[in-house]
Amino acid sequence: MYPVLAFSGHISVFCREHPLKNPLFFEGCELKPVKAEGREQHFGMHPENGCDPGMSRMTTTLFETGGWVGGDQPSGRVTLIPNGKVITQQVHNYTKDHSFIWDELTIPISYDSDWKQAREIILEIIRREAAENTKQAETEIDRLGEKYYFPGKNLEPSVYITPTDNGITFSIRYVTPVMDRRINRNRMYSLILAWFQEISGITIS
Repeated sequence: MYPVLAFSGHISVFCREHPLKNPLFFEGCELKPVKAEGREQHFGMHPENGCDPGMSRMTTTLFETGGWVGGDQPSGRVTLIPNGKVITQQVHNYTKDHSFIWDELTIPISYDSDWKQAREIILEIIRREAAENTKQAETEIDRLGEKYYFPGKNLEPSVYITPTDNGITFSIRYVTPVMDRRINRNRMYSLILAWFQEISGITIS
């Protein structure tokens, strides 16, 4: 009895440490696909990032995002990751339990600018533009709180101010759908900069 138990234990360790060296052992490993049923996936395992993973017995397939392409958009390259890395390394999943992430913009202005007015303009724009996404994200975060402990559920857009040597920097935080992050960043920046150009008392540094 004891030798059998010991042998079983060795099989379990071998499966987890060397899943690609013997496919027969790999079949017995407790590997569950990271792809949720019916959901598009975005996950990163440094240095690989991608979406729409497919999983076979030996590899996980990613459509790479990033790489030489800015933002979270496809590069056109397909990446095959040995499943041993999925077992032994951490996986950062963006869409398994919810479809939103926090994003942050940075806008610097000069010290002689009207920073209070600038802050009000930024808040007005991001609250208006992110209102629908914020409302939907609140629903998803509530469901997430039923599964995990999730402190700090305030999803309202916010603006933080940091004095620097060259001026005042605004850090703008808001929620966005994972797949729309670059699109929303571009829209937010465009609207804010367009407003600032119309006001003589605000200068980008």
